Amino acid sequence: MSMKKIVLSSTFALFLMMAAASAAYAATYYISSTGCSDSNPGTSPSAPWCSLTKVNSLTLLPGDQVLLNRGSTWIGQHMSFKSSGTAANRLTLADYGPPANPRPRIVGNDSNAERMISFINPSHWNIRNLEVSNAGVGIYVLYSTLSNEDLHFDQIYVHNIRGVWAGHTIPYPGPLNDTVPFDPIAARDSVFMSSGILVTAANIPVANGGFEAPATSTFVYGPFTNGWTFSGNAGVQHNGSSWGAPDAPQGDQTLFLQGPGSVSQTVNFPYDGFYSIKFHAANRINAGGEQTFNVYVDNTLIGSFTPATGSFAPYATDGFQTTAGNHTIRFAGATSGDYTSFIDAVHIAIAYDDTQYAARNLTFTNIEGTRNVDSISIDPWNGMDSLTPGSHGSKLFQNIVMKNL
Repeated sequence: MSMKKIVLSSTFALFLMMAAASAAYAATYYISSTGCSDSNPGTSPSAPWCSLTKVNSLTLLPGDQVLLNRGSTWIGQHMSFKSSGTAANRLTLADYGPPANPRPRIVGNDSNAERMISFINPSHWNIRNLEVSNAGVGIYVLYSTLSNEDLHFDQIYVHNIRGVWAGHTIPYPGPLNDTVPFDPIAARDSVFMSSGILVTAANIPVANGGFEAPATSTFVYGPFTNGWTFSGNAGVQHNGSSWGAPDAPQGDQTLFLQGPGSVSQTVNFPYDGFYSIKFHAANRINAGGEQTFNVYVDNTLIGSFTPATGSFAPYATDGFQTTAGNHTIRFAGATSGDYTSFIDAVHIAIAYDDTQYAARNLTFTNIEGTRNVDSISIDPWNGMDSLTPGSHGSKLFQNIVMKNL
């Protein structure tokens, strides 16, 4: 045998040893609602934990498993995962125990705000053999980052998942009143409709993003604070005011930025992520000329805009990476003199273009659902399976397979 072949064989053997070591050191955590203690190690079926919430502080490593005892029931306990596996070593949330026993049951308190099992930016997971019920969302999957992949859901029974319809906490299926704001918790979580399994992308609400306050029948200059802090020649104007603005795309009022006027507010970002600030803007055409304005996050410039017409059009800033927590966003006029832009419908969402995706290779098999608003929803807030604004829902989530539903 040649030396080259010996080296290659040794390398392959080392690879197999490393793979075996990785699998050998993967941890399995057991949880049961009977015969258990939260002071147990939780790493064997003979000494399981009692509480589902024990896993919320875990940092799972590739290959780890969280197993729930068949026949067990938990009421009002929520699980949250922020770890990802690898293609070779997926993470697993599943069952253990006698197959004749019913699936593990995770039951909510019939609250619109409950998300019984949450996954934040997951990749490479197997989720199987669970029953989830009586909540606003059963299994909640949120993406605030790009290029995630590989989720497999199998043998999941979801039922009595209700409470949120079209972003509002009203009985399904309506009626809707477009003048009523979205439910703030549903908007924060990007929950457009209650779903047994919901896969969605981050959409962070901005207080008074439609500039409906302070209410006016004409217009009013700052300074004042109402969600936003207005300074300089900035204020709000109502449809039909002497500013000559087109009708607001959201509600009846818009922001106006005249000259170097500015508005700012502190926004809480629930998760680390890659975001963009999105809005509609138009130029004032009955006086002055084109106004340029800048958009900042924590004093970092993320976009400059010069609306060219008197009609509202959608705009988005460059994508920016930020950490969870409070950050200040600011719109500031960059042109001196009597030049004005109108701005409306400000919100923050995951940033992407047509070449990017939040997650791909999502598989749903043998999903049962009864008495739900929806059993499976894929990004309805961004328009994938609804008619809500947002044209790229189908690009955000790719390669979706559903079988035996």
